[in-house]
Amino acid sequence: MAAESKSYWFSNQVSENRTDWSLNADARIDIVRGSEIKADAHYIRLHEPRGTDLTGGLVAGDPAEPTELARTGFGAEFSHTLNRVRLSLGASLDQFDYQDTPRVLPAIPAAFNNDDRDRSVTEFFAKAAIEATADTAVFIRGRLSEHDFTQAVDDDGFNRDSSGWGIDGGIEFSMTHVLVGELFAGYTSRSYDDVAFAETSDIAFGAGLKWFPTMLTTISFDGQRSIEDTSITAASGYISTRGQLSLDHELLRNVILSGRIGYENAEYQDLVRNDDILRGGLSGRFLINNNLHLDAGWEYIDRNSSALPFEYATGQFSFALTGKM
Repeated sequence: MAAESKSYWFSNQVSENRTDWSLNADARIDIVRGSEIKADAHYIRLHEPRGTDLTGGLVAGDPAEPTELARTGFGAEFSHTLNRVRLSLGASLDQFDYQDTPRVLPAIPAAFNNDDRDRSVTEFFAKAAIEATADTAVFIRGRLSEHDFTQAVDDDGFNRDSSGWGIDGGIEFSMTHVLVGELFAGYTSRSYDDVAFAETSDIAFGAGLKWFPTMLTTISFDGQRSIEDTSITAASGYISTRGQLSLDHELLRNVILSGRIGYENAEYQDLVRNDDILRGGLSGRFLINNNLHLDAGWEYIDRNSSALPFEYATGQFSFALTGKM
Protein backbone atom coordinates (compact mmCIF):
# COMPACT_ATOMS: atom_id res chain seq x y z
CA MET A 1 0.00 0.00 0.00
CA ALA A 2 1.26 3.49 -0.82
CA ALA A 3 0.16 7.08 -0.25
CA GLU A 4 1.59 10.10 -2.04
CA SER A 5 1.05 13.86 -1.89
CA LYS A 6 2.56 16.52 -4.14
CA SER A 7 2.11 20.30 -3.86
CA TYR A 8 2.83 23.02 -6.44
CA TRP A 9 3.26 26.71 -5.61
CA PHE A 10 3.59 29.50 -8.20
CA SER A 11 5.28 32.81 -7.47
CA ASN A 12 3.19 34.96 -9.85
CA GLN A 13 0.10 33.05 -10.98
CA VAL A 14 -0.92 31.85 -7.53
CA SER A 15 -4.31 30.66 -8.79
CA GLU A 16 -2.40 27.77 -10.38
CA ASN A 17 -1.33 26.50 -6.92
CA ARG A 18 -2.54 22.97 -6.28
CA THR A 19 -1.99 19.79 -4.28
CA ASP A 20 -2.38 16.34 -5.82
CA TRP A 21 -2.52 13.16 -3.77
CA SER A 22 -3.16 9.47 -4.24
CA LEU A 23 -3.71 6.17 -2.45
CA ASN A 24 -2.68 2.86 -4.03
CA ALA A 25 -2.87 -0.74 -2.90
CA ASP A 26 -2.05 -4.04 -4.58
CA ALA A 27 -2.03 -7.70 -3.66
CA ARG A 28 -0.96 -11.03 -5.10
CA ILE A 29 -2.20 -14.51 -4.29
CA ASP A 30 -0.33 -17.63 -5.46
CA ILE A 31 -3.07 -20.24 -5.87
CA VAL A 32 -0.94 -23.20 -6.96
CA ARG A 33 2.35 -23.48 -8.77
CA GLY A 34 2.02 -21.52 -12.02
CA SER A 35 -1.29 -19.84 -11.11
CA GLU A 36 -1.75 -16.47 -9.46
CA ILE A 37 -4.22 -13.65 -8.96
CA LYS A 38 -3.13 -10.01 -8.83
CA ALA A 39 -5.37 -7.13 -7.79
CA ASP A 40 -4.91 -3.39 -7.37
CA ALA A 41 -6.98 -0.39 -6.31
CA HIS A 42 -6.35 3.35 -6.41
CA TYR A 43 -7.85 6.69 -5.54
CA ILE A 44 -6.23 9.74 -7.14
CA ARG A 45 -7.07 13.39 -6.54
CA LEU A 46 -5.39 15.59 -9.11
CA HIS A 47 -5.76 18.72 -11.21
CA GLU A 48 -5.90 19.41 -14.92
CA PRO A 49 -3.72 22.51 -15.52
CA ARG A 50 -5.29 25.29 -17.55
CA GLY A 51 -4.55 24.91 -21.22
CA THR A 52 -5.20 21.15 -21.33
CA ASP A 53 -8.68 21.43 -22.83
CA LEU A 54 -9.36 25.14 -22.40
CA THR A 55 -7.18 28.07 -23.41
CA GLY A 56 -6.81 29.52 -19.90
CA GLY A 57 -5.89 33.08 -19.07
CA LEU A 58 -6.68 36.06 -16.90
CA VAL A 59 -9.53 37.73 -18.77
CA ALA A 60 -13.20 37.51 -17.85
CA GLY A 61 -14.71 34.16 -18.75
CA ASP A 62 -11.45 32.19 -18.73
CA PRO A 63 -10.85 29.34 -16.25
CA ALA A 64 -9.86 30.90 -12.92
CA GLU A 65 -8.00 27.84 -11.64
CA PRO A 66 -7.05 24.29 -12.66
CA THR A 67 -9.85 21.73 -12.95
CA GLU A 68 -9.96 19.29 -10.05
CA LEU A 69 -10.85 15.68 -10.67
CA ALA A 70 -10.94 12.37 -8.81
CA ARG A 71 -10.11 9.00 -10.33
CA THR A 72 -11.18 5.83 -8.53
CA GLY A 73 -10.49 2.37 -9.85
CA PHE A 74 -9.54 -1.21 -9.33
CA GLY A 75 -8.37 -4.11 -11.43
CA ALA A 76 -7.76 -7.84 -11.19
CA GLU A 77 -5.83 -10.35 -13.30
CA PHE A 78 -5.65 -14.14 -13.27
CA SER A 79 -2.62 -15.82 -14.83
CA HIS A 80 -1.76 -19.46 -15.40
CA THR A 81 1.47 -20.86 -16.83
CA LEU A 82 1.50 -24.25 -18.47
CA ASN A 83 4.91 -25.31 -19.76
CA ARG A 84 5.90 -22.49 -22.15
CA VAL A 85 2.42 -20.96 -22.47
CA ARG A 86 1.10 -18.23 -20.16
CA LEU A 87 -2.62 -17.38 -20.20
CA SER A 88 -4.03 -14.20 -18.61
CA LEU A 89 -7.54 -12.84 -18.03
CA GLY A 90 -8.17 -9.44 -16.50
CA ALA A 91 -10.68 -6.66 -15.91
CA SER A 92 -10.56 -3.09 -14.63
CA LEU A 93 -12.96 -0.31 -13.71
CA ASP A 94 -12.07 3.41 -13.58
CA GLN A 95 -14.44 6.20 -12.56
CA PHE A 96 -13.70 9.86 -13.39
CA ASP A 97 -15.37 12.67 -11.44
CA TYR A 98 -14.65 16.26 -12.56
CA GLN A 99 -15.39 19.30 -10.43
CA ASP A 100 -16.84 22.44 -12.02
CA THR A 101 -14.16 25.01 -12.89
CA PRO A 102 -14.69 28.60 -11.65
CA ARG A 103 -14.37 31.32 -14.30
CA VAL A 104 -12.67 34.69 -14.08
CA LEU A 105 -15.46 37.12 -13.14
CA PRO A 106 -17.54 38.80 -14.40
CA ALA A 107 -18.82 35.80 -16.33
CA ILE A 108 -22.13 34.05 -16.92
CA PRO A 109 -22.30 31.30 -15.88
CA ALA A 110 -19.79 31.66 -13.06
CA ALA A 111 -18.28 28.19 -13.66
CA PHE A 112 -17.64 25.69 -16.43
CA ASN A 113 -19.93 22.69 -16.03
CA ASN A 114 -17.83 19.53 -16.10
CA ASP A 115 -20.52 17.07 -15.02
CA ASP A 116 -20.86 15.86 -18.61
CA ARG A 117 -17.24 14.65 -18.48
CA ASP A 118 -17.91 12.27 -15.56
CA ARG A 119 -17.73 8.67 -16.71
CA SER A 120 -16.83 5.09 -15.89
CA VAL A 121 -14.54 3.00 -18.09
CA THR A 122 -14.76 -0.80 -17.89
CA GLU A 123 -12.19 -2.93 -19.68
CA PHE A 124 -11.69 -6.68 -20.14
CA PHE A 125 -8.72 -8.42 -21.71
CA ALA A 126 -7.41 -11.87 -22.53
CA LYS A 127 -3.81 -12.64 -23.44
CA ALA A 128 -1.86 -15.70 -24.50
CA ALA A 129 1.95 -15.61 -24.55
CA ILE A 130 4.27 -18.34 -25.81
CA GLU A 131 7.87 -18.40 -24.62
CA ALA A 132 10.05 -18.52 -27.74
CA THR A 133 13.38 -18.39 -25.87
CA ALA A 134 14.45 -17.96 -22.26
CA ASP A 135 14.16 -14.19 -22.54
CA THR A 136 11.60 -13.68 -25.34
CA ALA A 137 7.88 -14.37 -25.71
CA VAL A 138 5.36 -13.68 -28.46
CA PHE A 139 1.76 -12.88 -27.55
CA ILE A 140 -1.72 -12.18 -28.84
CA ARG A 141 -4.19 -10.08 -26.86
CA GLY A 142 -7.83 -9.06 -27.15
CA ARG A 143 -9.67 -6.19 -25.41
CA LEU A 144 -13.27 -5.11 -24.85
CA SER A 145 -14.26 -1.79 -23.26
CA GLU A 146 -17.35 0.20 -22.26
CA HIS A 147 -17.34 3.97 -21.67
CA ASP A 148 -20.47 5.04 -19.79
CA PHE A 149 -21.00 8.74 -19.09
CA THR A 150 -22.96 9.79 -16.01
CA GLN A 151 -25.18 12.21 -17.92
CA ALA A 152 -27.44 10.88 -20.67
CA VAL A 153 -26.35 13.78 -22.92
CA ASP A 154 -23.71 16.47 -22.55
CA ASP A 155 -24.29 20.23 -22.55
CA ASP A 156 -24.37 20.20 -26.36
CA GLY A 157 -26.97 17.40 -26.53
CA PHE A 158 -24.65 14.51 -27.49
CA ASN A 159 -24.70 11.02 -25.98
CA ARG A 160 -21.02 10.14 -25.47
CA ASP A 161 -21.45 6.51 -24.35
CA SER A 162 -19.39 4.11 -26.46
CA SER A 163 -18.08 0.57 -26.68
CA GLY A 164 -14.89 -0.66 -28.24
CA TRP A 165 -12.72 -3.65 -29.01
CA GLY A 166 -9.16 -4.26 -30.06
CA ILE A 167 -6.80 -7.07 -30.94
CA ASP A 168 -3.04 -6.95 -31.14
CA GLY A 169 0.01 -9.13 -31.13
CA GLY A 170 3.62 -8.57 -30.35
CA ILE A 171 6.79 -9.54 -28.59
CA GLU A 172 8.05 -9.03 -25.04
CA PHE A 173 11.69 -9.49 -24.17
CA SER A 174 14.43 -9.07 -21.59
CA MET A 175 17.85 -9.10 -23.21
CA THR A 176 20.32 -9.80 -20.40
CA HIS A 177 18.68 -7.02 -18.37
CA VAL A 178 20.21 -4.38 -20.68
CA LEU A 179 17.15 -3.91 -22.89
CA VAL A 180 13.67 -4.88 -21.70
CA GLY A 181 10.18 -4.10 -22.96
CA GLU A 182 7.50 -4.98 -25.48
CA LEU A 183 6.39 -4.09 -29.01
CA PHE A 184 2.89 -4.68 -30.39
CA ALA A 185 0.60 -3.81 -33.29
CA GLY A 186 -3.02 -4.51 -34.10
CA TYR A 187 -6.42 -3.01 -34.81
CA THR A 188 -8.92 -1.10 -32.67
CA SER A 189 -12.50 0.10 -33.14
CA ARG A 190 -14.98 2.18 -31.16
CA SER A 191 -18.71 2.70 -31.81
CA TYR A 192 -20.88 5.40 -30.24
CA ASP A 193 -24.47 5.35 -29.02
CA ASP A 194 -25.19 8.74 -30.59
CA VAL A 195 -26.16 8.44 -34.26
CA ALA A 196 -24.37 11.74 -34.93
CA PHE A 197 -21.01 10.04 -34.29
CA ALA A 198 -19.50 7.68 -36.84
CA GLU A 199 -17.69 4.52 -35.80
CA THR A 200 -13.93 5.02 -35.45
CA SER A 201 -11.55 2.23 -36.48
CA ASP A 202 -7.81 2.35 -37.01
CA ILE A 203 -4.49 0.58 -36.70
CA ALA A 204 -3.18 0.45 -33.12
CA PHE A 205 0.41 -0.01 -32.03
CA GLY A 206 2.66 0.64 -29.09
CA ALA A 207 6.05 0.19 -27.50
CA GLY A 208 7.49 0.27 -24.01
CA LEU A 209 11.28 -0.01 -23.92
CA LYS A 210 13.94 0.46 -21.26
CA TRP A 211 17.66 0.50 -22.04
CA PHE A 212 20.29 0.44 -19.29
CA PRO A 213 23.55 1.61 -20.90
CA THR A 214 25.16 1.81 -17.43
CA MET A 215 24.22 0.84 -13.89
CA LEU A 216 23.33 4.49 -13.21
CA THR A 217 21.53 5.48 -16.44
CA THR A 218 18.14 4.48 -17.84
CA ILE A 219 16.83 5.49 -21.26
CA SER A 220 13.12 4.83 -21.85
CA PHE A 221 10.78 5.06 -24.78
CA ASP A 222 6.99 4.79 -24.51
CA GLY A 223 4.62 5.19 -27.43
CA GLN A 224 1.08 4.24 -28.38
CA ARG A 225 -1.73 4.84 -30.87
CA SER A 226 -5.24 4.64 -29.43
CA ILE A 227 -8.76 6.11 -29.53
CA GLU A 228 -9.44 8.53 -26.66
CA ASP A 229 -12.49 10.29 -25.19
CA THR A 230 -12.97 14.03 -25.57
CA SER A 231 -15.40 16.73 -24.44
CA ILE A 232 -14.78 18.93 -27.52
CA THR A 233 -18.11 19.98 -29.05
CA ALA A 234 -19.27 17.81 -32.00
CA ALA A 235 -16.24 15.48 -31.78
CA SER A 236 -16.86 11.83 -30.87
CA GLY A 237 -13.27 11.30 -29.79
CA TYR A 238 -9.76 11.54 -31.16
CA ILE A 239 -7.03 9.23 -32.39
CA SER A 240 -3.94 9.84 -30.31
CA THR A 241 -0.52 8.95 -31.70
CA ARG A 242 2.09 9.69 -29.06
CA GLY A 243 5.63 8.91 -27.98
CA GLN A 244 8.09 10.03 -25.33
CA LEU A 245 11.83 9.57 -24.92
CA SER A 246 13.22 10.04 -21.42
CA LEU A 247 16.57 9.74 -19.67
CA ASP A 248 17.26 9.28 -15.95
CA HIS A 249 20.74 9.40 -14.45
CA GLU A 250 21.69 8.79 -10.83
CA LEU A 251 24.28 11.52 -10.26
CA LEU A 252 24.58 10.68 -6.57
CA ARG A 253 22.88 8.06 -4.45
CA ASN A 254 20.21 10.61 -3.49
CA VAL A 255 20.28 12.89 -6.57
CA ILE A 256 18.59 11.90 -9.86
CA LEU A 257 18.68 14.03 -13.01
CA SER A 258 16.04 13.54 -15.71
CA GLY A 259 15.17 14.81 -19.15
CA ARG A 260 12.33 14.01 -21.52
CA ILE A 261 10.89 15.01 -24.87
CA GLY A 262 7.56 13.87 -26.26
CA TYR A 263 5.21 14.40 -29.19
CA GLU A 264 1.50 13.74 -29.69
CA ASN A 265 -0.78 14.08 -32.68
CA ALA A 266 -4.50 14.32 -31.83
CA GLU A 267 -6.76 13.69 -34.83
CA TYR A 268 -10.33 14.58 -33.86
CA GLN A 269 -13.17 12.55 -35.34
CA ASP A 270 -16.40 14.01 -36.82
CA LEU A 271 -14.66 17.41 -36.66
CA VAL A 272 -12.04 19.20 -38.75
CA ARG A 273 -9.37 19.63 -36.10
CA ASN A 274 -5.85 18.29 -35.77
CA ASP A 275 -3.44 19.11 -32.94
CA ASP A 276 0.32 18.64 -32.73
CA ILE A 277 1.64 18.80 -29.18
CA LEU A 278 5.33 18.99 -28.26
CA ARG A 279 6.43 18.48 -24.66
CA GLY A 280 9.85 18.70 -23.08
CA GLY A 281 11.31 18.94 -19.63
CA LEU A 282 14.41 18.87 -17.44
CA SER A 283 14.26 18.04 -13.75
CA GLY A 284 16.21 16.97 -10.71
CA ARG A 285 15.14 14.95 -7.68
CA PHE A 286 16.73 15.14 -4.24
CA LEU A 287 15.85 12.18 -2.01
CA ILE A 288 15.62 13.59 1.51
CA ASN A 289 14.78 10.20 3.02
CA ASN A 290 12.79 7.09 2.10
CA ASN A 291 9.48 8.96 2.44
CA LEU A 292 10.23 12.47 1.22
CA HIS A 293 11.80 13.96 -1.91
CA LEU A 294 12.15 17.40 -3.47
CA ASP A 295 11.76 17.96 -7.22
CA ALA A 296 12.81 20.97 -9.26
CA GLY A 297 12.31 21.23 -12.97
CA TRP A 298 11.42 23.12 -16.10
CA GLU A 299 8.62 22.03 -18.44
CA TYR A 300 7.65 23.29 -21.90
CA ILE A 301 4.45 22.58 -23.86
CA ASP A 302 3.67 23.81 -27.37
CA ARG A 303 0.34 22.97 -29.02
CA ASN A 304 -0.24 23.80 -32.68
CA SER A 305 -3.83 23.30 -33.77
CA SER A 306 -5.89 23.70 -36.91
CA ALA A 307 -8.41 25.35 -34.54
CA LEU A 308 -6.50 28.55 -33.76
CA PRO A 309 -8.19 29.39 -30.40
CA PHE A 310 -6.67 26.20 -28.97
CA GLU A 311 -3.05 27.03 -29.82
CA TYR A 312 -0.75 27.91 -26.96
CA ALA A 313 2.80 27.61 -25.70
CA THR A 314 3.89 27.64 -22.09
CA GLY A 315 7.04 27.15 -20.09
CA GLN A 316 7.29 26.92 -16.34
CA PHE A 317 9.83 26.24 -13.63
CA SER A 318 8.52 24.46 -10.58
CA PHE A 319 9.41 22.98 -7.22
CA ALA A 320 7.49 20.05 -5.78
CA LEU A 321 7.72 18.43 -2.37
CA THR A 322 6.44 14.85 -2.35
CA GLY A 323 5.70 12.70 0.67
CA LYS A 324 5.11 8.94 0.51
CA MET A 325 4.07 6.32 3.05
